[in-house]
Amino acid sequence: MMKTLVVDDDYIVRAMLCELLAPYGDCEESPNGLDALKRYKRAYHEGTPYDLIVMDVLMPELSGREVLKKIRNMEYKRGAAMVDEVKVIMISYLGDPEDVVSSFRSGATAYIVKPIDAGVLHMRIKELGLPGGE
Repeated sequence: MMKTLVVDDDYIVRAMLCELLAPYGDCEESPNGLDALKRYKRAYHEGTPYDLIVMDVLMPELSGREVLKKIRNMEYKRGAAMVDEVKVIMISYLGDPEDVVSSFRSGATAYIVKPIDAGVLHMRIKELGLPGGE
């Protein structure tokens, strides 16, 4: 079973993504980057880390890329190998190449353009080798 965190400032997007991800396991929602960081840290310290984070690029307070950089920095400081890093799918209405490249430079493992296509989401989960995506 997979544990997922969906981070988006739009409630409808969060609800839709959690519905799509429900067959894979537990799905939690976060409305912004600061809350997502708190949830990430808590899950790690409780010994129940996320397998997947699906996160919007553009959010108030902390952008998705800023959150991702902080997560990758925490993983680096812990000495986590790449295979142990949480998989992060960045989502955005911005599909321009610069935004996509910037997301991957920040540590994204995949990128999906909104509106989310369920088939594309399921394909990314399978490509990332996540539980339930076989």
